[in-house]
Amino acid sequence: MSTTANAPLFLLDSRTHEEVICIALAPAGLRASRQMIVLFDLYCDNRDCGGVFLAAYRVDGEVAAVERAQDGRVRITARRPVGHFPDLYCPLAIRLSDGVVSFPKDHPPAAGHQELLDQVQAGLLPEHLDMLRRRQRQGADPDEDWKERDWSWVQRGMCVGWAELFPKSKAWTFEHEGVPLFVDDQYCATAACPCSEVMLSYFRIERRGPDNSEGVLLGAVRYDLRTGRHKLESTAPGSSGKAVLQMTEILFKALPAIPDELHRRFRFMRGFADWLAQRRSEQRPPPAAAPGRNEPCPCGSGRKYKKCCLP
Repeated sequence: MSTTANAPLFLLDSRTHEEVICIALAPAGLRASRQMIVLFDLYCDNRDCGGVFLAAYRVDGEVAAVERAQDGRVRITARRPVGHFPDLYCPLAIRLSDGVVSFPKDHPPAAGHQELLDQVQAGLLPEHLDMLRRRQRQGADPDEDWKERDWSWVQRGMCVGWAELFPKSKAWTFEHEGVPLFVDDQYCATAACPCSEVMLSYFRIERRGPDNSEGVLLGAVRYDLRTGRHKLESTAPGSSGKAVLQMTEILFKALPAIPDELHRRFRFMRGFADWLAQRRSEQRPPPAAAPGRNEPCPCGSGRKYKKCCLP
């Protein structure tokens, strides 16, 4: 076990007052001071999912306070050295049935990530897993009714937004040059489509309306999940294409866990597209039987079928 004796199992989020998993690592090798790993949990919108996504941050020092803001940004305050930022970030996934830690699909591990995964695996305790399982049960959305809604408006080649399936999901918000923004992510809803792109539309938050959340569209980009590249899709009047392109880089820097979340949502939306295609095939009426040669033609001409529309 790599954790130190009498180390805290949880830290209290200073904003939400929820428990955040804390793993304290004992000094080892040339490292004189101890390190701490802070794990922020993120749950799949699919209530049948048996896993939890984690944003793992390792800090070289003693953590005094943690906070996950409403926009998803993480703030970690270290007691020693003062104000030290995490020296390593890595997205992880935990299978709740047995506590096995792994890298999310489509996430190529970078330098130091395998070591961090091993440290998290060794430091996870039954108390940690109990908390994650409890939160998953509490966080299951009872209003997940997207299968009961009318999707007849979705045509081939169209995109469907994540918020259209899950209206209660929180939008990602961030700031660019002091302007508050939020992003809407949309995915291809055509079954068997080989694309790997996500449409990211950026809105300026307007402080008006009953919920203070009206948005003015600034533009959109296409983000390719395979290559990690993005290109300009459109700009609104008065917006700069260069500025819209920069928003994706700023978004990923402000919320580093979002690229992995986009991969997860993309896989879910692939399943949605397949479900939608199957539903349409089941609802399609069977072809009408051809009339007999001597019966009236179905076109309404009054002539016999054999002397009218029979091929």
